[in-house]
Amino acid sequence: MGRKKKGYDSPLLGIAFTAPTVILMIVLLFGPMVYQGIMSLYDYNLAGSGHVFTGAGGYLDLFRAPGTVQIFKNALVWTIFVTCLQFLVGLWAALTVNRKFFAHSFFKALIIVPWIIPGTVAAMIWRLFYNAQLGFLNTALQRIGILERYVDWLGEPQLAMGSAILVAVWKGFGFSALMYMAGLQSIPQELYEAGDVDGVNVFQKFFYITLPGMANIIKTTLLLTGIWTFNYFEIIYVLTGGGPLNKTHIPVTYIYEMAFKNANMGASSRLAVISMVLVGIVAVIYLKLTNKEE
Repeated sequence: MGRKKKGYDSPLLGIAFTAPTVILMIVLLFGPMVYQGIMSLYDYNLAGSGHVFTGAGGYLDLFRAPGTVQIFKNALVWTIFVTCLQFLVGLWAALTVNRKFFAHSFFKALIIVPWIIPGTVAAMIWRLFYNAQLGFLNTALQRIGILERYVDWLGEPQLAMGSAILVAVWKGFGFSALMYMAGLQSIPQELYEAGDVDGVNVFQKFFYITLPGMANIIKTTLLLTGIWTFNYFEIIYVLTGGGPLNKTHIPVTYIYEMAFKNANMGASSRLAVISMVLVGIVAVIYLKLTNKEE
């Protein structure tokens, strides 16, 4: 009974058990990516006839299109502002509820409520909130004398992106706060007690104990929120649909519009490939810089 049966410890047996899962993951993860890469080399329109090979010329035509540069500028503004503001609001919320006060457990649970609400539902709520005629925001600001007329927060090109960024920050800061709360719990309290003995003030504790102790969690959370924000579809599409005048279009919403509204599968595939490559490059550079600092 104590002996191992012959062949049970063979590497081939382990490969046989894991191979189906590995093959399934490769097919599901890399199959669509390879297919999209191939499709991006063709001028393929569902309303047209057949496939016309364009190769790299299709990518050059995409960059020459007047709206492409604007879309990536929008994506840069959208990603940077949402990620940074989620970091600041999430860190502030985590630091606030980490202290003992009345009903702090209730506020801990309240913080993550926006995050667990489906994105489409959250966007519909805020769309009503921003409504130019019936929205609560215009009514409240008029009653306290800040506004003299109704403002179309989602219809004016100068305000639409900022309004969408505010919604995305509200929707996503709960995840950042949850991560930072976990990071705060992992910092030994002895460090703060030693700081009290040495006469360290609150700001010195924050910059020399709290931030270094949460460094790894902050780096990981920033990377995740940055990637998720770049690919965030629901908020933009439900609030503005990419308008007005393409001022809020980001790659993921523009890909959807080209593919399912304009039936231009080739151009949408090219933009998807470019977006995937850009996200990969930024992620690699970010990880290399953070590892170099460590």
